[in-house]
Amino acid sequence: MSGWSLQWRVSVLVSILVTVAVAAICVVAYHEMSESWFRNVEKVLRAEASGVLAALDNGDEADRLARAVSSILETTQGKRPSLFRVWIEGSSRDLLASDPADSKRGRWLRSVPPPDGPGPVSSRAWDTGEHRMEYRALWLRRPLASGEVANVIVAESNHYLLHELEEFRNILLIVGGVTLAVVVVMLAGTIRWGLRPIRRVAERLRTVTARDLHGGGVGDVKAPVELRPFVASTQAMLDRLAEAFEREKGFTANASHELRTPLSVLKSSLQAAEMAAGSPQRLRQAVREALEDVDRMERLIEQLLVLARLDRPHESEAPEEMDLTELLAGIVEVYDARAARSGGTVVLTADSPVRVRGRREELERLFGNLIDNGVKYGPEGGTVSVGLDADGGGDVNVRIHDDGGDIPAEALPHLFDRFYRVDTSRSRDNGGAGLGLAIAMGIARRHGGDISIDSTPAAGTCVTVRLPAAPPKGA
Repeated sequence: MSGWSLQWRVSVLVSILVTVAVAAICVVAYHEMSESWFRNVEKVLRAEASGVLAALDNGDEADRLARAVSSILETTQGKRPSLFRVWIEGSSRDLLASDPADSKRGRWLRSVPPPDGPGPVSSRAWDTGEHRMEYRALWLRRPLASGEVANVIVAESNHYLLHELEEFRNILLIVGGVTLAVVVVMLAGTIRWGLRPIRRVAERLRTVTARDLHGGGVGDVKAPVELRPFVASTQAMLDRLAEAFEREKGFTANASHELRTPLSVLKSSLQAAEMAAGSPQRLRQAVREALEDVDRMERLIEQLLVLARLDRPHESEAPEEMDLTELLAGIVEVYDARAARSGGTVVLTADSPVRVRGRREELERLFGNLIDNGVKYGPEGGTVSVGLDADGGGDVNVRIHDDGGDIPAEALPHLFDRFYRVDTSRSRDNGGAGLGLAIAMGIARRHGGDISIDSTPAAGTCVTVRLPAAPPKGA
């Protein structure tokens, strides 16, 4: 069924269930009807046998007894004649019998086992004959007024009853088959009607392209309650795709703009170098400016490649367990030396070793970007403090604080957007392209963490990196 449509899968499954249910109902109905009819036949046989015994109680002569028994056992036209045998207990001679002892039916009338139960009053009903269901028979034994015990065996043909049961079975088969066919047709139609919203969504999606993604929504498709989450989720997916396309277009435009600016400056520097061919000093200055622009483009391209790798997790190295305290100590040592050139310092505060799982190169870039921002954009000669602690809930917090605090509140939600720069000292003049924090957030989230920033003039700027701690050994 793997290649079947949902409509036919559900139809076949429900059809099987309906078939089983209809078959069970028909079997139960047939069984109950046959039991009821056989019980009625047994009642008739008991009444007939009781009538014969009543005639024997009257002490009628043989001819009158034969007529009375014939009248009692008279059957309706079209039925096979009743079989009977009447005799007195202990006598080898029958008072009356429908068939002689040497005939086929006469032999089984005289070879049946006696009724069960103690005492002279007992009875037994069974199906007998050449075929098991050919006759329904009853043996009734009861004492007469004379003190003798009379025995009566009465048997009625099951031919008419079995014919009626066969017709009833055929009716059940026809009704059950028609019911099953109607259910299958109605079910297929109902499923097809119920899946209309999905087909409409599919038709809408076939017309959606990158250019008209916003105009290809499916939110207005009417759907039953059960399918509304599907329609809503599809619309949300289209909105996310539209947002991703817009972000991608903005990223391309920003990257082009960021690369065009240094290229223009580089071109101007080279043109100036060409014009200053007779002046070695002007030539050296033009070459220095050109190299600075090349370095700037190289850093930008490197950042773009890092972002591309972050978007493709399978292209990075496998995570390893490491001592985060040791990692931060190495980074702090490097940036402390840089800060010392302008009279600043970078210090690390860590109570005890903390271990995390991650990719060393990426984590070095993450904390290097954040500490570099603190050194670069904090007050000249200030201190950048790096604090490390475990929060007790399975996470590790790294807090990088500087005394700057000059980030406007309205800029805080956008700091991690690609190519976003706060319109203050954080500008191209300092070599920033607005990608450092975006890279840092991408690395943190790839490691199951997050980054938050608080900045006020009174308290300074504090960047908090949350990462999951490595599980204890043996956990």
